[in-house]
Amino acid sequence: MVPPLPSEYFGNSMQIVSAKAAAGELLEHRFGRAAWRVHEAVAGHSDAEVREWVGKWTEDPFICNMGQNEFGMGKAVAIRCGYANKFDGKVTSYPG
Repeated sequence: MVPPLPSEYFGNSMQIVSAKAAAGELLEHRFGRAAWRVHEAVAGHSDAEVREWVGKWTEDPFICNMGQNEFGMGKAVAIRCGYANKFDGKVTSYPG
């Protein structure tokens, strides 16, 4: 970000970036091409793109609301996040 986020910033500053390649391209050039495509996607994710996305989001905000899985065992007593999606700095908040 230009200028960078302030050190006091507390919030979500992550975005999903995806890379695309044809199957034939990956078969021919192997993992090196896959790594290069990911590099291009990350390096090309500029300050201008982030600000454009934020501008569009403020005009039509969307918050992803994940529903609970229902396995036929009745209402959940508690929610636990388990071992998946763990990394430094992640904060998970559940309602209730």
